[in-house]
Amino acid sequence: FLPKPEKNGKKVFTTDNSFAPTLFYGEFPVNSSYDTFLHLPGWSKGQAFVNGFNLGRYWPVIGPQVTLFVPANVISLKQKTASVVILELDGAPCESPETCFVEFVTTPILNGIVHPIDGEFSVNTVKNGKFH
Repeated sequence: FLPKPEKNGKKVFTTDNSFAPTLFYGEFPVNSSYDTFLHLPGWSKGQAFVNGFNLGRYWPVIGPQVTLFVPANVISLKQKTASVVILELDGAPCESPETCFVEFVTTPILNGIVHPIDGEFSVNTVKNGKFH
């Protein structure tokens, strides 16, 4: 709840739904069962599940991990459809159905720009097996 200015000596409270934790559910047809990666373009911060399997947290604006690994055994060819559940904690890109989507990609995005909470920027690079 966010406080609004006082009215007649009383504080008035309202909710700001743009940052309310929200669950999103979707289904997709299963046509292959390979290791893949879940990409959440435009999403802010939260948890992702595929077929009830917790893939982990995502927070791509902080980085460096942008995609989440989806093991092949989570998506079975025996099922016709699979489900995705997203628990978005900050703000989903769901102004319209065209902007409310996730993608399964074959290549991970693991070395993105790091945006620490203190505001300093850095890029994680790996040289000779060590982060620089």
